[in-house]
Amino acid sequence: STTGLFSILVNNLTCATSYSYRAYALNAIGTSYGSNINFTTPACPIYVAPPAGLVTVSSTNITQNQATLKGNLGNYGGSKVTNRGFEYGTTSSLGQILSQTGLFWAESYTLPLNNLTCGTTYYYRAYATNPGGTAYGKILSFVTGACVNI
Repeated sequence: STTGLFSILVNNLTCATSYSYRAYALNAIGTSYGSNINFTTPACPIYVAPPAGLVTVSSTNITQNQATLKGNLGNYGGSKVTNRGFEYGTTSSLGQILSQTGLFWAESYTLPLNNLTCGTTYYYRAYATNPGGTAYGKILSFVTGACVNI
């Protein structure tokens, strides 16, 4: 009994699938059909898991003012890691970041941490980021070498 535009919401379509439809109207005279319309739903989203198997490894080369931090990325979640490094600080709240950007596979990595204060406890943990998110290793600690008074 009316004319004009109309729409109907269609749910539960499958991603990356072609569909066809046409409108129709029915009245006392009969049925009338519109033109066939084709469309394809967008590609299915690809789930990328955050990096897994990330381990913070004991630091080495500890002196009064530097240390080498180590991490081991065992499984990168099916997508290369784009940022990796360490969070560190003088409390277990950490607060500072030492990082590398690039494209990294599952592997061990080290980064030098410089300009540290002698005789101080530092806490750190490895982290790695891919398109699926960021993973963190366990928090470890080390103590820099004792201060030497001359």
